[in-house]
Amino acid sequence: MYFYTLEDIIAWIEEDDIVIKLTGKEKVDVVNKLYSDVLEGVKSTAYTLIRINSNEKHNSIFAPPSG
Repeated sequence: MYFYTLEDIIAWIEEDDIVIKLTGKEKVDVVNKLYSDVLEGVKSTAYTLIRINSNEKHNSIFAPPSG
């Protein structure tokens, strides 16, 4: 599937949820920016899932399937 514009992506997403994985040392700064600037005035609900001690190989939705 190819997306040529932001509108293409938005049309494809429609009512689906979006999961974003943050890596690196700037995670806290990114979350603070999202909640203070980007999400200000948004008419929807934003949830933040914080996983502690994630194990990419065994329980990550972003890890390639094993087997």
